[in-house]
Amino acid sequence: VYSSITPFMPHFLKVHYGEDSAHIGLFFASFGLGAVASTFFWSPLIMRVPSDWVILVSSTVGFLAACVFLLPFHLSLPLLLVARIVMGMASMGTCTAGMVFLANLYPKDMLGRISGLTQMSLSTGLLVGPAVGGWLYEYHGFRAPFWLNAGLYAAQICLFLVVVPGTHKSQ
Repeated sequence: VYSSITPFMPHFLKVHYGEDSAHIGLFFASFGLGAVASTFFWSPLIMRVPSDWVILVSSTVGFLAACVFLLPFHLSLPLLLVARIVMGMASMGTCTAGMVFLANLYPKDMLGRISGLTQMSLSTGLLVGPAVGGWLYEYHGFRAPFWLNAGLYAAQICLFLVVVPGTHKSQ
């Protein structure tokens, strides 16, 4: 989700909102702001609520934030900024709870390999996201990458609901 907009969003913000490079940089930083600020929310919550519920809630929040970019009318820059911050918050919730979930699910001797595979899949998204997002924007317009992002969130939520029940160990 984070990297799929990097090829086109600077141009889009400049053309449609007249933003300069400094403000565009702040727009991109807003995702990180949401992620960092929400750490103080997600970390204690994961100690009180099962990690699978945190993953489900944060994924749903991310889905809703991605859907903001799909609204069929002109989007205000403050609304886009808030949606981006919320995406960062949701991402941190999913990542933090996901690591706890995996730690509870797998034996200690497998955690290194499982953590490595998890980080590799995150890096694969950073590798593939800009190419796919740029292609979708170029050939299908501004909202196409966000349709993909919302679809990936929806697929993650559905897959999680289908695959995960019964696998959660009490924390």
